[in-house]
Amino acid sequence: MKASVIFIFSFIHLFCYAENNRSQNQIYFYEPSIVSLSGKVHKQTFPGRPNYQDVGSGDRLETHWILHLENPISVLPKEGKTLDGLNSPEYNVRNVQIVIMSEYPFSFENGNRYKIVGTLFHAISGHHHTLVLVELKNAEEMK
Repeated sequence: MKASVIFIFSFIHLFCYAENNRSQNQIYFYEPSIVSLSGKVHKQTFPGRPNYQDVGSGDRLETHWILHLENPISVLPKEGKTLDGLNSPEYNVRNVQIVIMSEYPFSFENGNRYKIVGTLFHAISGHHHTLVLVELKNAEEMK
């Protein structure tokens, strides 16, 4: 009985702590909202085609730029927009994959701090290696 009570109180405490942390994160909205994020950018390599699981089993390498945020964020669908399964709410997001479109070529210095401006969207394919991605519109190195 005593162990059950301790377990229940521990669970309640953990739930309240998680909810409190989630509510303290800055809230951003998915596209079409333009956002500004900052953090360190690192080049990371992931398994790619055909199975996106293991390079040792024959998957090709994919390299992407990942923004490691200075502070975790929460990302929600645009207010008034229904959940369509594409842009699910995400909480405590710490890493965001940077998507560089061909019309805006940009090169980062690995490990440097940047302010990234763009639109957020949720991962939908094997090429997406974080839950939330940012389509780059502009980037500025921070000193």
